Amino acid sequence: MRISFCNKNDRVTQGFGYASTRIVNTLVRNDFQVSYSDKSADVALFFAHPEQFEFSAEKNAYKIGYVAWESTDEKEDKNWKEHLLKCGVDEIWVPNKFCESVMKKYTDKPIYIFPHGVDKTYEPHKRTFEGKLKFLHIGYPAMRKNLHDTVEAFLEL
Repeated sequence: MRISFCNKNDRVTQGFGYASTRIVNTLVRNDFQVSYSDKSADVALFFAHPEQFEFSAEKNAYKIGYVAWESTDEKEDKNWKEHLLKCGVDEIWVPNKFCESVMKKYTDKPIYIFPHGVDKTYEPHKRTFEGKLKFLHIGYPAMRKNLHDTVEAFLEL
């Protein structure tokens, strides 16, 4: 099966770009042929917010929209219901149950959860420390990333 993958963000060191690289690599490891914006592909997979979906595949391609959304701010919806109808998406993929609950407000298409996942090389370790502890928060400094509450929760521990 040939899959046409598309993503509006090609910065592989940040959020969507990094997750896109992981998605494509996983598909390839599972013996799918993946190309970018291939109009003759069997499946078109677009990883973005619904207002960015621009399926370039032929009309007979199965269209999948993969949406990661972290906000509860209803003002940020950007007419998703209209966009999802207009683009002709056949199903929606999301990384978690929260995203599934958000997308259910905008479509009656099937929604499937496929987590972004954690590298198999990651292994948590219980540690003890003395003195100062350095805390690293990885993420874009946007309100939706909620750095303030992350630090507050850490301080409560």
